[in-house]
Amino acid sequence: MSVSYFCMSTFGHYGTFALLPLYTAIMIDGTYDIEPFAASFRVSGHEHEENPKLGAFMKDLVYETSDTFTTEEIRFFLRMSQVSGPLTDEQIEADRQELLCWWGPELLTTLQSQYLLKAIDFWKANYDEKCDWWRSEFSDACTLCDRRLKDDDGYVSGFGAFDDFDSDDDSEESDESEESNDEESEESE
Repeated sequence: MSVSYFCMSTFGHYGTFALLPLYTAIMIDGTYDIEPFAASFRVSGHEHEENPKLGAFMKDLVYETSDTFTTEEIRFFLRMSQVSGPLTDEQIEADRQELLCWWGPELLTTLQSQYLLKAIDFWKANYDEKCDWWRSEFSDACTLCDRRLKDDDGYVSGFGAFDDFDSDDDSEESDESEESNDEESEESE
């Protein structure tokens, strides 16, 4: 069993919940979409030394839990995407015990185990009080992103690197439009 599969299937909801305020702040800010952000973050190096722009973005990004998790913990949690409803104290303790059983070089490193234990503690301390609020904020941020992506006609725009891409059809229309404008200007002279 791979570490990624094990972590995602067993503990992914803890990592995802830990990042919910971060995801919300990223969506509200609008500089990054979540997937490109996660991809950039995962390869940005120790404290973002490979991507100083991302490091500056993270330093300036304000969100409720910005001082809770380290860069390395966030990087690890970004590999997780499970969600879960409320858990009982018994379920959380069972997960903690299962994690302690898997702790070791065969499946989880000491650091990975520590990250996950911190995420479990974070869940236990925050889920009941803040989950509904954070999910509501996240939903509002999703709505904001959807509005940003739609132009006045209701078509999705904002494809990033492809915004300036002209297909052959577009360039032909552009050529025809220029020819039409040239003919009109000749007629008016």
